[in-house]
Formats: sequence, C-alpha cells, structure tokens
Amino acid sequence: MAKKGAASKQKKVVKKIPSLLVVGFTQSGKSSLYHNIVKSLKKEKVAFLFDTEKLPESVLKTENCRVLVEDLVISLNNGSMVTVIDEQLLAEFIHDQAVPFDYCVFISGSFDSTILLDLLQCIDEGELAKLADKIDMYNVICTIDCQTFISDLKSKDLLKDRFPIFEDIFKNSLTLKEDNQDSCCDENGVCSKQESDCCNENGVCSKTTTAPEKKDSCCDEKGNCTKEKADPTPVKKDSCCDEKGNCTKEKATPAPVKKDSCCDEKGNCTKATKQPEAKIEEIDSDEEEEEIIEGEIFDDEFDLVKKSEKKISSLIFDQIAASSTIILNKTDLVSKEELEFIQKLLNLISSSRIIITTHSQVGIPALVERAFTIRDYKQENQSLNGLSIVNYYQRKPFHPDRLFELMYTVEGDIDMANAFKGVLLLNGFIWLASDMEQNYIFEIEEKEDTVCPGRPFYSTLKESEWEPMFKEQIKREISLFKYQDRKTELSIIAIDADGFSSEALISKLDKCLLTDAEMELGPNAWKDYENPFAKLGQPLEDEDDYEDEQ
Repeated sequence: MAKKGAASKQKKVVKKIPSLLVVGFTQSGKSSLYHNIVKSLKKEKVAFLFDTEKLPESVLKTENCRVLVEDLVISLNNGSMVTVIDEQLLAEFIHDQAVPFDYCVFISGSFDSTILLDLLQCIDEGELAKLADKIDMYNVICTIDCQTFISDLKSKDLLKDRFPIFEDIFKNSLTLKEDNQDSCCDENGVCSKQESDCCNENGVCSKTTTAPEKKDSCCDEKGNCTKEKADPTPVKKDSCCDEKGNCTKEKATPAPVKKDSCCDEKGNCTKATKQPEAKIEEIDSDEEEEEIIEGEIFDDEFDLVKKSEKKISSLIFDQIAASSTIILNKTDLVSKEELEFIQKLLNLISSSRIIITTHSQVGIPALVERAFTIRDYKQENQSLNGLSIVNYYQRKPFHPDRLFELMYTVEGDIDMANAFKGVLLLNGFIWLASDMEQNYIFEIEEKEDTVCPGRPFYSTLKESEWEPMFKEQIKREISLFKYQDRKTELSIIAIDADGFSSEALISKLDKCLLTDAEMELGPNAWKDYENPFAKLGQPLEDEDDYEDEQ
C-alpha cells in the first residue's frame, strides 16, 4: 500500500515545447516558410519569434492577423503569436498565456548561423532565459536559394559588404577608437608626442597633457625623437636627443611632472609617470559586473568584426553545418543538372536531411521530425559553372611527415598558394599511419586549418559504445576491410577560376599515402613514424562533436 502523500512528493514532469530554429539568407525563403507553416496549422498554437528589429513586411500582411504592437507583434486567429525577440514583448505576449504553445519557431537574421542557438543554450537571465528553459530544440533548418547558391559560394564579397549590421559595428568601433584618442596619440593609438605622463603602466598613451611647458615635444607624429627642446633655460637644457636627433636619456629635470620619460632608447613609448600611492577603495559589485558585461559585449563585437572580413561562403558553410534539415528552395528556377550538383555538394559536406521545394512548401509536421541521412562517400569529381566538388576516399593511411610537408610552408602557414590552390572548403577525417587508435579531424577554410585528434576507430571500441544509428554500417566495414573501419574521407569544394585542379590535388594527396613497400611493413613499424600533427590540437571531448563529425 502506497504511503499517503507519496504521489504529491513526486516531481511534476513538465513537457517542454518542441521548437525549431530557421537560418538562411534574405530571399532564401524564410518568410515563405513562415506562411506555409501558418497555413499547415489546424489547432496547433505556435509562437513565432523573429530575431530582427521589426517583423518582415510580408509577415505583417499575414491573412486574418491582428496587430498588437505596430511592426512588432501580431496575433493569429488560432491563438498563435508572432513577435520579435524583445524582453518586454516576450514577457507580455509569450509568457503571459493561459494556454501554452504547442510549438516555438525561432527565425534568425540573415547573417546568423549559430548565434541565436548558442544564446538559447547559455542565457541564464531575463525573459529569453525563461523561454529557453521551456523549449526542446528539435530541429535547426537552413533555407537555401538554389538560384543564387553557386554564385554566392564563388563570390568574392565579404560579409561586411553584404550585411548592414556589420556597417553599424564598424561605426561603433570607429567611434570607440575616436573617444579613446587624446592629443598624445595618433589615429592608431600610438604615442606621438614626448609628454612625460601620457603613458600608463603598460607604456600605452592614456591621457592628454595640455600644460604649455610640455607642449614642445622631442617626438614627431610617429613617436620618433627628432629635435632638442628650444627652451634654453637650465631646466630644459638637458635634452633627450643627441645631435642626430636620437633619443638618448630621460630628462634630468627633477620636477615630478617631467621625471618620467615616455621614450626608450629607440624613441618608443615605454613607461608610466609615477603615480601617487594608490588608495584602497571598496569596489561596488554592480559597477564591477557592469564593466565585465561591457567587456563581453565588446569581445562579441570584435568577433563579429573579425567574421565580417570573411567571404560569403564562410557563412553558408556555417549555416549548413549548424542545420539538421536543409530546405532547397526555388528549385524550379535552376536546371535539373544544377539541382543534382547542389544535392551532391550538400551530401558531401553534410548529413542533414534535404527537402526539395519551390516556395518553402513545408508544414510543421515534417519539420519537427528528427531525421538524418548517412553520408554517401562515393567517389565524386565533378565541376559545374566554375565550381568543383571532389570526394577523396582512401583505405591506405597517410605518412604523417609527408602530409605535414605538403600542408605547411616553412613558415608554418597552410600552403594555399600551392598545395590547396583554389580550395574553398576541405573537410573530413584522415587516417595517419602512426596512430591506429583514432582518426584526425581535417579542415581547411579561408586560409585557416584545423587538424586535431578526432574520435576512436570503432574497431577499437566495444560494440555497446558504437553509435546505434551506424551499427550496421560499422559491422559491414569491419568485416570487409583488412584494417576495418580505418580510412580517409575528405570532401573538397573549390573554385576553378582560382587555379584549382582536382587531378593535381588528388595526385599530391596520393603521394602522401604509404607506398606499397611501406604497407608491407605493417602497423608495428608504422607506430615509430613521427607524428607532427599530434601537437596541433586536442581530442574532441563533446559528444555533440562526435555526432557532428558523423
């Protein structure tokens, strides 16, 4: 017999709201997808949340909607709500609902890849955090405009050229730089005048000194010592410049204001003016927290500024990598040959489910399905409209030294000019002869490379540790091949006009494989090969990284 009150002590299981995140460029079909989801609704109540300053014009024209806040919030007949992501609006129109929502659909801005997803996963305060606790992110959906997909991949445009948000960030950055400048700094914040207390403890210009006696400088606009002081008084007779105008020593004057020099022997700003003894003051915790938050925001903007210098293709690849479903839209505007080429390209670099449509004609039931595809590693070597796709597949291991020499210049940079000329993206995993225990993640994009230990080979694990969805494929590989599931699989996307030759790259990679004679030596000999890649990265520790790799 159950004890009285036992049931009341059981934790109440709160069902989380199935949610979707939609990413994609402007005109890729995100608004059309919204309208098709609305049309597919019966009794389902959905919260649509746009990560934009105001709702798109086409969304504001939704049939039978009621405007609650101009440009920002509308309600639909079945109780669904459409709003921008704003703390006050979330509190008023999303959380304050008598009947809970059946689904949440987040629709990101054009430049976004995983920013909103990351925010939902880590935010811990405010109305958005409350919502994040209630949702279960079922699917990340990437909408792609087939008509512009290939031209966007080949485009030389940078993100800052395409998206206005980056212009605002640059303006803020320039304003901040101007605000931090003073009379002893040039436009780069470098010391430009010989003013004794224009430096902080790190030798960086920190403030303006306007006293007349300090106006006469021994440094030019670049901070180089140029001439002696013109004042003949004893106090200023001792100059920090020799007859050639080179800075030689600090001022001899004992006056505190001039005791410290901001120039070293090369005329460079070096040290701070001696400060009065520091007073210990209690720091207000709220002020300290505010400073930290401002710093984090600045770091985020700095990251965005760095990202803005990348090409359009980098954002496309980010969005594809983040998604688990890809909607190929406007397929009626491209040829059958081009559509098949795009599908092959996507299958090479992603295991996402692909939905082919013309006007984002997909309803909510299809989007909340958690589906996957097993990547097909058939040999591919094809080119269309100046874009090439190659699948490099080998059951032989690479000799680590030879591959390392191919990849890097003597300066240690990735060799894009020769070895990987024209390559837009190369990703996958490789088998190094010196390591029979694990594969290595291998990726090259925009002159940046990643080579680091990946996951253990399945043949080194117990069957209970295998990925359930891949068990049959793993068993087949282990039984068919001498070295079981060990292999190299690389997907390559390149631009022909930038000098790419698939034959040349394949030939170079083949020369890095073990020779037949080296293969005869076997793993006991291979393990003695030096592995220069071992020092480049750390193993993947997050289970999600393993799944992404699959």
